[in-house]
Amino acid sequence: MIGCLLNAKSVAEKARYLAKKEKKNISIVMAGRNNKIAEEDLLAASEIMSNLHDCSLKGYIKTVYSDNLERDFLNSGSGKNLVSLGKREDVIFCAQTDIFQVVPMLKNGFILL
Repeated sequence: MIGCLLNAKSVAEKARYLAKKEKKNISIVMAGRNNKIAEEDLLAASEIMSNLHDCSLKGYIKTVYSDNLERDFLNSGSGKNLVSLGKREDVIFCAQTDIFQVVPMLKNGFILL
């Protein structure tokens, strides 16, 4: 599954459903930036995890939450880089939560909707 803030709740719901159906665990993998955790990825992963209410969570990443996602996205390293490339509106768009219900899936090297 491909998830972000824009579809966090739907990703969590589908992950929970598939994990129970297939009796498997859920792993959340962040892309990061320059071999480090990207703040916006951690915020999105935390939002997805917050929607996994009935799942036990294990791992070494401490969840974080924001009271102003737009500000935090714009102030992140990736956000600053994108703003410098003229993509400020894209960063602001990506800081929204749960505006899409679609959950893209990666299968055999292709992204499927």
